[in-house]
Amino acid sequence: MEALIVQHTVCPSLVPQVFHYNAELALIVMEDLPSFQILRQGLIELNRYSALPKHLGQFLAKMLFYTSRFGLEEEERTAKRVQFINPELSHMTGGVVFTDPFQDAEMNQFNPLIREQVTEIWEKRALQLEVAKLKDHFFTHAQALVHGDLHTGSIMVREGETKIVDPEFAFYGPIGFDIGAIIGNILLNYASHEGYTDQSQARAEYQQYLLETIRQLWIEFEREFATLCREESKEASVLNLDYLNNILVRVLQDTLGFAGCKMLRRVIGISRVADLEGIEDERRRAKAEVLVLELGARLIVQRQAVTSVDGLVNIIVSSKKM
Repeated sequence: MEALIVQHTVCPSLVPQVFHYNAELALIVMEDLPSFQILRQGLIELNRYSALPKHLGQFLAKMLFYTSRFGLEEEERTAKRVQFINPELSHMTGGVVFTDPFQDAEMNQFNPLIREQVTEIWEKRALQLEVAKLKDHFFTHAQALVHGDLHTGSIMVREGETKIVDPEFAFYGPIGFDIGAIIGNILLNYASHEGYTDQSQARAEYQQYLLETIRQLWIEFEREFATLCREESKEASVLNLDYLNNILVRVLQDTLGFAGCKMLRRVIGISRVADLEGIEDERRRAKAEVLVLELGARLIVQRQAVTSVDGLVNIIVSSKKM
């Protein structure tokens, strides 16, 4: 709950207000969200939200700036890192996101029709190496206070409004982790329409909308984060534009890697998503899941070659054609 309070302080219009919190009594009084819908369900229903990419980009930029070394004095940042140590849930995330999906783990669940493709994931040495690097990055780069579980089920929407909820996994981690989580979940929905949507034109149009949502989300994040660095940073080095651009490229590459891991774990791992599970026909679901595996693996392995959001979009589009 402390994380939700911090998030509301930084982004009051995008996070519900907590009016009262008593940890001893497990008592919470917080803002009601009438007529809001869970974003995941809205995307399954082919709904469109014009303000969503701007809202998510601003939330990510402000949270990840104001809780990082760029937006906090080092003493305060160190105190917050201690406050938000979350070893049990961080360890759980490490297992379900970076470990179990990439081996024949006992708790894994997947569609039997894609066993061949899943086995290929387990046997790709280049992929295994890159996932190991991302896991190390996840545990060793305490850059900012991240939500820790920012998927489309943690976002409430109605037209013109967005609310981010459920930050119980919050901890100090890599700046790209939350961005990758939400982009990866949007891409799960992108792939799911291969199984859901019969009409090819309707499917193509909605997938294009999702691509544009991802593009605009990153553009908004990049613009807002760069503006905050130039105007409010506690760290003088980011006034060097070459260094700032280098930071943003590295965050983008981390974002792709984390997005890929988040996608693969929703097809192979223990925790499923309605985007895919709602496809009742196993063969149609398998078609969508194979696209998730192909796209997720490419995001992980090819991330170091990507220097702009257009590179991300190119990987997505080319994966669909394969």
